[in-house]
Amino acid sequence: MKRVLSYVFIVITGLLLFSCVKEEITPELSVSSAALSISGDGTVQTVTVTTNQPSWSYSTDQDWVTVSKHGNVLSISATPNQNISSRTGNITINAGPENLITASITVTQGGASPATLSLSSNSFSLTSESASVSVTILTNQSSWSYTVDQDWLTFYKQGSVLTISASGNTYPYSRNALVTVIAGIGENSANATVTFTQQGVTQASVSASKNVIELSNQGAATTVTISTNQSSWSFSVDQEWITVTRDGNKLTVKATPNGSSEIRNGTITITSGSIHNQASLIINVTQDKDAGGAGAGSGEFKELFD
Repeated sequence: MKRVLSYVFIVITGLLLFSCVKEEITPELSVSSAALSISGDGTVQTVTVTTNQPSWSYSTDQDWVTVSKHGNVLSISATPNQNISSRTGNITINAGPENLITASITVTQGGASPATLSLSSNSFSLTSESASVSVTILTNQSSWSYTVDQDWLTFYKQGSVLTISASGNTYPYSRNALVTVIAGIGENSANATVTFTQQGVTQASVSASKNVIELSNQGAATTVTISTNQSSWSFSVDQEWITVTRDGNKLTVKATPNGSSEIRNGTITITSGSIHNQASLIINVTQDKDAGGAGAGSGEFKELFD
């Protein structure tokens, strides 16, 4: 009996001693890969997290690194790198009481391929008439834009084709414009230019078969022929006693009778072309005085002295 009691005492004492010993578990944390290399377009990669802790969390120091958690697996990707140079970010994993243990993953993303750009045409020479041309844009970039330094060009962009339209040049001299095409963003971009030269219209000219018209005091009509390289022309007179009628390229000029003892003068102005390309000339008109009236006055003056 004493042996049995001794045995029981020993067992109970052992159990009490065992229960008083606190078992300590060492926190463990590891990742399947501590360094990732991601392509410039941000391809997704995964990392497995192993820990004996009930929970764990993660954080990243770069906003271009994208992380999502699925069980004990992290899916890691990156936004596309628009720059040529590579970039590096870090993911920190914390586990254990008060984030006692940590592990890190270094993410390196390669740079983008250098931007390339070429154009189907780099220069155009246009007549003075309005015209449209097309340029095909060849680039390895997803986006491109354009600028221009003159407002007489307008644009229509469709896919990889840029249609450029020039308004008619109404000036008698040529004009130039520069279109710049930009492909890519930031430091990874490429530029190319298209130059435009548009001829001017022919310089306006006008002439008359007579530049001086001398009319009798009775104002008998005379004809003047107008020659011009423009499609339209007009005339004006500065004296109401001058009458002008037009028939095609001819002007018939006459005057009301001059009953005064003074010669009178006027002008006809011929204007040819448009507001930006204009030519003009002046035809001087002279009308004799009333010679008969002057003679009668002279005779009356003589009779007073006879």
